[in-house]
Amino acid sequence: QVHHQLTLVRIPRKSKVKIYVGNGESGNATMCTVHSGFSVPEMTIRDGWRWTTAEAYLRPTANRNNLHVVLNAHVHQVLFDDNKRAFGVRFDIGGKLRVAIAKHEVILSAGAVSSPHLLMLSGVGPAKQLHQHGIRVIADLPGVGENFQDHVSIFGLTWTTDPGNSINLFTFANPANIKDYIFHRKGPLSAPTGIGAHAWIPSTQGDPHWPELQFLFVYGTSTLDKGLAIPDIIGYDRKFFYDYFSPIMGNEGFSISPMLTRARSRGTITLKSADPKDAPLIDPNYLSNPHDVDYLVKGVQKLLLMHKGWIESNAQNLYPKSCLCITT
Repeated sequence: QVHHQLTLVRIPRKSKVKIYVGNGESGNATMCTVHSGFSVPEMTIRDGWRWTTAEAYLRPTANRNNLHVVLNAHVHQVLFDDNKRAFGVRFDIGGKLRVAIAKHEVILSAGAVSSPHLLMLSGVGPAKQLHQHGIRVIADLPGVGENFQDHVSIFGLTWTTDPGNSINLFTFANPANIKDYIFHRKGPLSAPTGIGAHAWIPSTQGDPHWPELQFLFVYGTSTLDKGLAIPDIIGYDRKFFYDYFSPIMGNEGFSISPMLTRARSRGTITLKSADPKDAPLIDPNYLSNPHDVDYLVKGVQKLLLMHKGWIESNAQNLYPKSCLCITT
């Protein structure tokens, strides 16, 4: 038996900005034990490399005779026998259809979008929808594809700082930082860039330790790369991005994003066609429940009310033209 594990490490600070809570204690002092307060993110990193489940569990056991991993394959459907028991899967690899037969069971683990998509392609789902696409019904389960949930956040609340207090494009292009990473696996390049801290505020409804909002503290602004890649990564319309952020393009700073942790809005995953290569139709139905809108507004109000008391840096200014953009 081989034992392996994921390696969790706290990400190193990349900014001189310190976050303080109401009682004056530094927010990055201790990890929170309940979902209330501040914490420093933990990442799956080992020796400066991203340490994925593949690295921790799959690669060490890749030579086992009873493990076969197929890459670049596209599953078409789960196969069922006359007793409605799954016995295999049909998949496409290199343009050829193949079938894999299971001796014991088939485990479908394709995520919140592809799992219901595959179930419906396989005949498991709302009978009316399956009939519309000419798919033989194995089991009429109306709930397949329903109850789609996502936690939206608002991105755009931005504070600028004096040079030298946060990260900028030169942080990643600095020869010293590159050398430090190549030879020592240390420095700014040895950890993901982005979220430097989390915060949760007690819920005003129900269990106070099951918060409605999470705040993401991001080292850097949306403009730190001067628009090279961040607009596309976040999903900004580029004209919208430049209209709002041109005055602080390339400036150092940080951003804070309120994010819903218990969204009430529900969406759907439905079939576009019976063709497995056609992506499903995704209707996230964001902000359809007024509760979600109310809490996002409360999150913005909380930040605007408290930012002077819990942000300390050599200089910090809330960018007055910050756009509020819904992201997921």
